[in-house]
Amino acid sequence: MRPSLRSTLRLVMPQWQGGDLPTYALGARVLAALLPEAQGPVETVKVAAATGEKEDGDRPVQEGIKSRAALLSQLEAAKEAIARHEPEAIVTVGGDCLVDLAPIAYLHEKYGQDLAVLWVDAHPDIMSPQEFENAHAHVLAMLMGKGDEGFTRHVKMPLDPSQVLYVGVNNPSDFEKGFLTDKDLSVLSPSDLETSNQPVLDWLKARNAKHVAVHFDLDVLDPSTTSFLYFNRPEVPSSHFDGIARGQMKLPKVCSAASRKYSNVGFDYDPALAGEKALTWLEFRNRIRVHDVNKTLKTPRSLELSKHMPKPVGKSKRRSFGCLREGCRGLEIEDMIDRGWSMRFKSCMVNGTRDYKEMNYHLTFLLADTTNLNHMQQVRPDLFEKIIDKYEGSTYLTAFEGGDAIGGNKGQQLRTKIRFAHQHHCKYNELGIQPPQYRLYLEDECADLEDTDGRALGLTWLLKPEAGSQGQGITFHANVEDVRRKRPEFFPCREQRELPATKRALVQQYIERPLLLHECKFDVRVYMLVANAAPWFVFYHEGYLRRSLWPYSPMSKDRKVYLTNTHYQSMKPGFKLSDHVWPFASFQEYLSEKGITGAHYIDSILNPYIRSVAQYVFKSAQRKIKARRGSYQITGLDFMIDENFHVHFIEANGYPGFTWSINFDSRKMIETFIDLVVEMNEQPEPFRLMREGDRYADWQLVYSEIDEARRGLVYNPCEEFQDNYALSAPLRVANKLFAGISSAHKSASTAAFDDETRFVPRIPGWRYLGGDAGDTFATRAGFAKARCAQTSYSLLRVEPRAARMYNKAECESFFASAPSSTRAVLLKHVQDQGWDDRGASLVYFGSANEMREDPGLYPCTSEAPHVWLAQDHVADALLLDVGSLHRAEKIKLEFDETESTKERRASAAAKVQELELINPSNPLYEELPGREVTGKKLMSQYVLRAYMLVASVEPLMVFYHDGYLLSRRPAVFDGDRVGFRRGEHCITFGSFQYHLASEQLTGPQYVSSTLRPYLRKVMEFAFHSARPEIARLLSRQRAASNDDQEAEASEQHHHQLFAFDFVLGKSFRVHLESVRGDPEGAASWFPVETMRETSVEVHEVLTTLAQERRRLVLELAASPGAFARMRYGDKYGGFRLVFSEMEELRYNLKYDPCEWFGKDAQAFLGAAQLKRTADLQDFREKRRVSHKREMEKYVKKRWASCKLRSSKDAKESCIYGEIAYRYLVYVQKERIPYDPDFVTTRIHELMGLHGGPQLPQWKIEMAKKRASGA
Repeated sequence: MRPSLRSTLRLVMPQWQGGDLPTYALGARVLAALLPEAQGPVETVKVAAATGEKEDGDRPVQEGIKSRAALLSQLEAAKEAIARHEPEAIVTVGGDCLVDLAPIAYLHEKYGQDLAVLWVDAHPDIMSPQEFENAHAHVLAMLMGKGDEGFTRHVKMPLDPSQVLYVGVNNPSDFEKGFLTDKDLSVLSPSDLETSNQPVLDWLKARNAKHVAVHFDLDVLDPSTTSFLYFNRPEVPSSHFDGIARGQMKLPKVCSAASRKYSNVGFDYDPALAGEKALTWLEFRNRIRVHDVNKTLKTPRSLELSKHMPKPVGKSKRRSFGCLREGCRGLEIEDMIDRGWSMRFKSCMVNGTRDYKEMNYHLTFLLADTTNLNHMQQVRPDLFEKIIDKYEGSTYLTAFEGGDAIGGNKGQQLRTKIRFAHQHHCKYNELGIQPPQYRLYLEDECADLEDTDGRALGLTWLLKPEAGSQGQGITFHANVEDVRRKRPEFFPCREQRELPATKRALVQQYIERPLLLHECKFDVRVYMLVANAAPWFVFYHEGYLRRSLWPYSPMSKDRKVYLTNTHYQSMKPGFKLSDHVWPFASFQEYLSEKGITGAHYIDSILNPYIRSVAQYVFKSAQRKIKARRGSYQITGLDFMIDENFHVHFIEANGYPGFTWSINFDSRKMIETFIDLVVEMNEQPEPFRLMREGDRYADWQLVYSEIDEARRGLVYNPCEEFQDNYALSAPLRVANKLFAGISSAHKSASTAAFDDETRFVPRIPGWRYLGGDAGDTFATRAGFAKARCAQTSYSLLRVEPRAARMYNKAECESFFASAPSSTRAVLLKHVQDQGWDDRGASLVYFGSANEMREDPGLYPCTSEAPHVWLAQDHVADALLLDVGSLHRAEKIKLEFDETESTKERRASAAAKVQELELINPSNPLYEELPGREVTGKKLMSQYVLRAYMLVASVEPLMVFYHDGYLLSRRPAVFDGDRVGFRRGEHCITFGSFQYHLASEQLTGPQYVSSTLRPYLRKVMEFAFHSARPEIARLLSRQRAASNDDQEAEASEQHHHQLFAFDFVLGKSFRVHLESVRGDPEGAASWFPVETMRETSVEVHEVLTTLAQERRRLVLELAASPGAFARMRYGDKYGGFRLVFSEMEELRYNLKYDPCEWFGKDAQAFLGAAQLKRTADLQDFREKRRVSHKREMEKYVKKRWASCKLRSSKDAKESCIYGEIAYRYLVYVQKERIPYDPDFVTTRIHELMGLHGGPQLPQWKIEMAKKRASGA
């Protein structure tokens, strides 16, 4: 088991005399300041100051060792500091290498032969006074009992040479070589670890090591890749270091040299010149924390997601709802009323007491909370049982039995989380999720609090009642003694579990240095939705910030200063909710403008962490919640961010209020979560293949029981959060770097990004991913066959069946299937990668048999004159109405099915030419000849283009980004062959979704919940198919680098953008059509400038993509460890993470394409299922209600002042223009005819009139003109 943080001593020893270099002391102090706050004891060894700052200062040499007396005195002090605590593990913050003598000697006495030592250093450190007078080069020899007796007498148990493994030793001297040979010491050179850390693991396994001490000297790193090393001092000539061995390792390889399978009990860090290096180590520290995933998951019940709830019953078929909550008000009820649902009852309060009368509780929705359910269970157990059990699967319930485990009082929440951590063999307070908390009525936690008193100087403690709320009863205390005086009934510590909740108390560490917003404290409110319990689905939604309006002072005890809830902040004179409630977008804008973080801190750093905490909150309570079909529960989660950007979970609110503010669209959030719940229970097909990280609107999936079982994952909170503080440690410096990149993205950072010698816009092996169409197809097909038990690639249905006609075996197989295949075929040149201007090489055949007539294609030969790829044509492509998308004139294109193919083509060409002459402005498109276009609409087929960015290769990070939809149209007719080019009409994914929902083809979230996740899965599959070649070429590139080239190559950061084109069938099956990645031809498939005239919205999408791409690549190059918490589906602006090597290593993930593709992979994307979802959600009606509500909101707001006018005419004149203008806006949005009587009728309604004379026509026309000009 890993040593606990509380039993880990941090030993700060800024010793410099061992290397005779005073700047070592400065580096140690900087490093100590950068490290995260220690959870255990901290000791600082007092070190004598330098008498001179020169390297060759006049320091005394005694018995062959410089500054011997000072070093021995400091060694004694270090031993005494260690003895005071008797720690299980030690983290040494050094100075020179000699600082390791006392810690490793102590650890060897404690663990004996169970201890192994990894000596990560360019030098063996086994010199003696006769060879070298600086004692930092003697330390390992001293630990083996060799050397100056004044030092070796402190080593009571010398290390056996078999306990030591050298990592990275380079170019040892003759004396060092002799020592290594005589002692038979194990040595791994930099080349031994070039490809893997397996040699280290093998050595540890052979040693049967149970504990590992790691010595890490920065000189093991290659100075050509690490600018801050001592060798790179600009004022010192390079000849100064002649004869001194220099390291050849790169930091990621160093970090992968240790393994989390062993207990790291000792760690020393030699900062050389600056503490900046600790940042880099901590960034990559996650690489040695690999989760031990158990691939056997036992599930006691079926994980099939099926329809739970029947359609609404009753004569009216209307949904009904009732409310048991206190007050029964809020946006959730308003939303249900807006949907036209019937409210049957409101609350159950009679004369101030709750009275459950004999009313009908068999409703569509019953709004309640856990308090209501607990009370009902006590006073009306029969009714409780009926609602929970009898109405299960027929009545939605907005709370779970046992839901208090998530959002109950503070004691319930804490108890649940502590037990969950204990079940996985770790302590909750050591995970760093919340500030440390101690329940005073429990003896062990009370004793833990007392143990902190002596080593937690300067901390402030909050004493809280366990069942309190809104800050009531909280008191501040400077130390534990103050707590004792305040609540003496809990001391001395003893078990008092019998105390009622109202008398229990807990103590929590106070966050004294929070991140401030305009010098004011704030907290973060987000939402977690448990949307389904059979099986479990949990979603996360961004929220808002609640900012205190009073300047923060750590000494202030005024609740308005440190409590950010609206109740206290509303006490400020002139209070405005918009000043108090900030959306995440405004927070990000503030951070960027002030130079505090980069442009996407919230997306890439904050949200991924909050998502992981939300998963912990749910998983800790999961077993206590009774799974009920049709139940759901939304919870508010509150967080705080400290000045070092560590995020602290504060508490969960089981019945969160939905604060309405102009800054946060809570109404939209409520609408989408009700849609989500209803759809998941009544049309669940789109959710079956959702993966953790996918989204439904702005709700991100954080836990899916189906996904967990499918991928064989086992959640372990101790492994998830074991490096919590370490992963937060680099964020302060990283955010500063990112802020510089964001603020300078138009100048310095742009110049850096455009320097292709450093930021290379292509990755090794890119041609296997987005090059030659034949090779990329073969790569994907071969990968599928190897991974899916020899399954044919065509059965995975990623893309249409294809064959390389220049490959004789594939060609013959293709024609062998011709008699049984009537599908049309497209023949394209292997270098043709998309529907652009080069798409003229595409040739259409009615069937494979028709291809036999071409002697250049048949019979098959390996020496084919043309390099063609034959691919099944998607004949049933989805057609969209260009008129509704682009407001074009609706035109009918007809074909006579009795004509021959050639005649039909000629007829189609003539018809198109005729139509173009009639209306040349139309973005015309004709479906492939021989297909019927029905109705009186101009129909167009669209290609979906999305982008994939390989943003980094070390570590590998792959992202998805929306592109646009591009129309197709006939362009070139060449005899019996038809070539095709793209059209000029482009739309964004958002416009595409709006059209589909408006036409009732899909639900309003088809793109977010179904289409985008599938496109990302295809990109992930394509990337993994090419990954072996990418890795092989990367390895070859590194190996081929000579000494002169290595410095230049090490500074290179490879990245590349790829374009993926898809075709959507009428059945909504998605077909991959091509992948393009040629950097030289990028202008044609990433047409930022050409889109300026074609589509403003698409141009904006591509411009934003280019800017975010630049920032993302630069930030990953600057500090990859800052992205360590990002997981699949997380955002960076418009980018979505598809693959992260850090996530793969951390969670030990294995990619299996067969999980996501195959005969059932797209079975739930059918048009019939999507149409049922569209009918269920009824987007048109909801849109109409929303537009009408918006119109009425402004009208009523204006009428509130107009109705105070003295006369009828004055009132009418006041309100007339507002109604006329808002009604015109409503008509435009709804695309309905203008009703000239609407304004008059609405005025009469507001004035309480019925009938009466109509307004004159001239007045109506004048109002129209005035409104249209407004």
